[in-house]
Amino acid sequence: MPGEILVFVLTLSGQSEDASVGAMAQATREALGDTSRVVVEPRAVMPADGEAAALSESARATALAEIVWNTPQHDRVHVRLHVTGSPAWIDRDIVFTARDDVAERGRTIGLALGATIQPVVAMSAPESLPPPPVTPAPLAPSSPSVAPPPPPPRPPLTHREAERRPLRPLPPVTAAPRFVLGAAAEWAGAIAGDGGGWGGSVLAGWSPAPSVNLHVTSLVRLGEVQSVGARALTVAFGGGATWYPWLRSSYAIGARLDVLGLYDNLARPEPSGVAHRTRWAPALRPTLEWEWRFTAQAALAVGIGIEAVLGESALLVGNEQAATLAPLRGTGELGLRIRF
Repeated sequence: MPGEILVFVLTLSGQSEDASVGAMAQATREALGDTSRVVVEPRAVMPADGEAAALSESARATALAEIVWNTPQHDRVHVRLHVTGSPAWIDRDIVFTARDDVAERGRTIGLALGATIQPVVAMSAPESLPPPPVTPAPLAPSSPSVAPPPPPPRPPLTHREAERRPLRPLPPVTAAPRFVLGAAAEWAGAIAGDGGGWGGSVLAGWSPAPSVNLHVTSLVRLGEVQSVGARALTVAFGGGATWYPWLRSSYAIGARLDVLGLYDNLARPEPSGVAHRTRWAPALRPTLEWEWRFTAQAALAVGIGIEAVLGESALLVGNEQAATLAPLRGTGELGLRIRF
């Protein structure tokens, strides 16, 4: 293939430090020849298709590849490839075994990139232009009034000449967002008992890696215990972690586990006033969540989970058992998250 081939590779921040990246770049160069170059750039999130295509064109790259490991063990990788000038994207998943060496996994990815880029570039390259016709030197004019013929028009640039133009500088790389703030409306429904209600929660977290988030959280809920005509107030504080095994530029699917200190206050009107019964109890809250990341900094978050309370369930108002608060509650939440 004539001319230099530039392959621009995007990886997620936190996934570009192991030996597989260097092995991938070396294998890609081996597959495409001595005139090829591979540039690797880590990103907090993968850009949208249009943004990625524009990035490839601005860098005058021959092809742009997005590489995302789908698991922490790096045994499954998703490769997304776009060759400049082609409207289509090529998607491919590669699965490895635990016996595969880290560098060998990178080499496999690089050879796959080279084998895919080579025929696409060859088909998209224009055929070599024939040499311009040779125009014989004009004869001396027999009369001063006869002008010599004009020179032949200059042929357009060939594919080789176009590739020799200097590369434009790449756009600046922004730092990966490390912090997240969130707020959500939430609902809880009792499973085999009383409790639950509607309320809201807030979250503040820090991401040591794009697929991991550590956070603190708090929530407030109000509800009714209809069996005894009482109002219920639930307040909780705690923290937890979220892991995103499926992470893409526009969405993420993850699992979250929160450890909470939960406070329940049951209030029932009595002739002598309002009788209260309160309790503190630890709780675990596993949640499956989905994020639609409509920008690099903002996302809509949806979560479905279970709240498991590990403390006393029978509550007394006065000397009577007022209600049995369910130890298990189904939960749902919908909110907004901002990363910076």
